[in-house]
Amino acid sequence: MKRIAVFVATTAGPVRVERITRERAPQSMVCLNRTSTVLPISAAYDSFVRPGSGVIERSFGPFEPGAFRLDVAAPIESGESWQLGFFIAHALCPTPEGGTLATAEQADAIIWLTGHVDCDLAVGPVGHLPEKIHASREAFADWRAVGRPVSVFVPAGADHDAVYGAGVPAGVDIIAVHTAEEVLAALGVAMGGPPVARGNTLPAHPATVRRAPARLLAGGLVLSVAAAVALSQWPGTPVPAPSEHLEAVATAQPAALPVAEQPASAPVPVVTPPVQAAPSAVRVLIVERRAPAGRSCAEVQFGTVAATEAPVATSGAEPGTSMLQGLCGLGVAVDNGEAPRFAAVNVEAVAGKLLYGTVRPEAFNGQTAFTGRHEWAIDLPRRLKGPFEIRVTATTGAHPVAETADADSGEVANLVLRHRVIP
Repeated sequence: MKRIAVFVATTAGPVRVERITRERAPQSMVCLNRTSTVLPISAAYDSFVRPGSGVIERSFGPFEPGAFRLDVAAPIESGESWQLGFFIAHALCPTPEGGTLATAEQADAIIWLTGHVDCDLAVGPVGHLPEKIHASREAFADWRAVGRPVSVFVPAGADHDAVYGAGVPAGVDIIAVHTAEEVLAALGVAMGGPPVARGNTLPAHPATVRRAPARLLAGGLVLSVAAAVALSQWPGTPVPAPSEHLEAVATAQPAALPVAEQPASAPVPVVTPPVQAAPSAVRVLIVERRAPAGRSCAEVQFGTVAATEAPVATSGAEPGTSMLQGLCGLGVAVDNGEAPRFAAVNVEAVAGKLLYGTVRPEAFNGQTAFTGRHEWAIDLPRRLKGPFEIRVTATTGAHPVAETADADSGEVANLVLRHRVIP
């Protein structure tokens, strides 16, 4: 599941929301860095969350008697621009008990928010955007330097224009919103429910939760999930070379696959290409992953909607090639057919870097037998400075195989594939 770090924009710099808990207290409060220091905005926060005056109880409640304690990493002294960030933090901690949000070091994605939220969840302007951007510039650079995708959510209109004028660093996405629900839509978080395929691994709401109506932005929003990390190597024990035959699936040219009609609110299923193979063959292929019509790559990468997929040519000495425009990512698929087999798959970035949070599926560790088709999804950033290229090695067998199937391990991989993405 995707882990998200929530930062509230202030003129003194970005302030992370650390956690939200329920307390036996008469009034909700904002505390500094898990200490007993209660911040001056606590009274306003109490009004923001309580029934009647606030929106948190109405959007995510009902809750048991008591109050909220929200901890932040640095002081927030005044104003109302914290409201959008706090609202989203509550959405990412969807249990009555609350929960701990991701740190910047743990996060798969970082969101930076500012905006006032009214009783209808409309996001209003707050001002001082150039100062907030300037105060966050160093943090933006640090986050991007270690490969964290960063998205800035700001009120549509003058505040949005001010952010563009302030010169946000390259690689940081700027998203204008009219309502708090538009932020949730971009993150794939349901109102009154837990995050979809990302966020805190917390239990879901009880069945009694009242769900507020969704007012999602037409056409979807783009929250780019882009960053850079190196994959760690997984040590394994060499075993006898497997006897199964692996075959790369190649097509003359990529072709868009049909998408079954679904209601507007339902995820669009992945349609995988038909495999014409001998019963004993194991198929390995690389596919392009794109957003369905009218949806965005952010929704695909956060797991809100399923990608449409098309196989790409993998045969020949030269790597296959895809263009970045409209491409959400690549997929490495292994189809074992009906017979359970083990597969060790390794993906190496030959050019560029793999995204932060790209984790190899357990099925591809060489120690787990499976039937049918499993896929390793690799997200791509919206922008590339140069070509991105991966090298895929795969080893299969009727018995467990070593997790590292590259040339350095001393083993001969059954199959080596390469694919390149051109900006």
